[in-house]
Amino acid sequence: MTVEMYLKQAFTIDKLIKAKEIRIKDLRDKMAYVSPVLSHDKVQSSTHHDSMSEYVSLITELEAECQRDIVRLISVQKEIEALINQLECVVMRLIMYYRYVVLIDWDDIPSHVNYSHRHTHRLHGKALHVLKEIFKDGTKCH
Repeated sequence: MTVEMYLKQAFTIDKLIKAKEIRIKDLRDKMAYVSPVLSHDKVQSSTHHDSMSEYVSLITELEAECQRDIVRLISVQKEIEALINQLECVVMRLIMYYRYVVLIDWDDIPSHVNYSHRHTHRLHGKALHVLKEIFKDGTKCH
């Protein structure tokens, strides 16, 4: 795994969590249109009708997955933060922290560090170079 891939893990997990949250919302919206089953008599039909309990089950399962993903995201962010903290330059650490731990968009980072976009990207590139050397020197990354 390259240092770039390692740093981008949090983005991937965060996007997965957001996708699951969208799916949960969609299921909740659809559930509003499902009538609860009022009788326990089995009616044979050639089509399958989703019941309220099926939606609740799917939502519960997705919520549990989201919780596990959130725990994993926090763990990955701590690992990334530990790697970033090995940078000597405070500004480089700050840029990398905003990008890979706080997950701030590139357009917003320069205003947080009071540098131009160009200089922010230049410092990011230098930080990546230093982190690649740290990575090469045996830093264990999962």
